[in-house]
Amino acid sequence: QPQLVTPENLYTNVDLTRFNPTWLSTTGADVFVVEVSTDRTFKNRSLILQLPTVYSTAPQATGVTQVLASSVNLTTNPVLLRDRNFANYVNCVANAAKPMLYWRVGARSDNDRPGPVHWITRNHGDGDRTFRYVYSEVRSFTPADMPPPPP
Repeated sequence: QPQLVTPENLYTNVDLTRFNPTWLSTTGADVFVVEVSTDRTFKNRSLILQLPTVYSTAPQATGVTQVLASSVNLTTNPVLLRDRNFANYVNCVANAAKPMLYWRVGARSDNDRPGPVHWITRNHGDGDRTFRYVYSEVRSFTPADMPPPPP
């Protein structure tokens, strides 16, 4: 199970246009997936943004900082924009509440077939590897204030 570093749980000032989380490697995991969602349970597939696979820089070590290849702009992501509250906030709709976002990191050895139990179906025989990871704890964060709309 990977250990999350930043953003810290309940962090309240995350720049959604440059989301760049960090986490620590874990021995035996050579691939990671960072997931962001407005669903804290990560059970609604349609609301789970899976960022591109990250290949570990230290698959035989625990505790080495891992990062995305580059920061991600969450404000334009169609998966997250499916959530009306999130869409209203990033589109600066009057009186829109700040959304709570959740993130986690999945780890596995890419050679494992089929891999860990499927997170959503909980079916050992499910051939879909999309959610076959050992997941970190779930952390939450809220975004920094959005800039005002143009005049």
